[in-house]
Amino acid sequence: MLPFYTYCEQHAARLFQLKDGRFQIIDSGPITPLMCGPGYVLLENHLAAFLQEQEIERVAFQPAVIWNRRENIEFQTHQFMAVNHYFSSNQVRDLNVLGERFLTMGDEYLFVTPALKERLEKSPFNYLRFSEGLSEFVGSNT
Repeated sequence: MLPFYTYCEQHAARLFQLKDGRFQIIDSGPITPLMCGPGYVLLENHLAAFLQEQEIERVAFQPAVIWNRRENIEFQTHQFMAVNHYFSSNQVRDLNVLGERFLTMGDEYLFVTPALKERLEKSPFNYLRFSEGLSEFVGSNT
């Protein structure tokens, strides 16, 4: 069994975490319910609250601020989710995917175990998309 790459149906703006902890929008695109990039996973507050109720191991949440520098507007609509289970692309076939867990590949791409995928598919968060293994990544054989 393989983990499932988890993403939002909309392409999100890219963010950069500033020294003060805020996440600055660095390119055009919308603020989406799930935003992932180098060193961050941001979830809209409703999804974060749902996940906190599930008591999933090896994750922690804290409020996040997304800053639109151009318009000097701050959004407090998301939570930062720290995922403490990392892997690299060459390990994808060797992961323990039992139980409900999040994983990140390269500290940038969010994955879930099959059991957590099933729970999320039954949840009201219908903007989440899943693909098995690395099938969404260019040049992948998994």
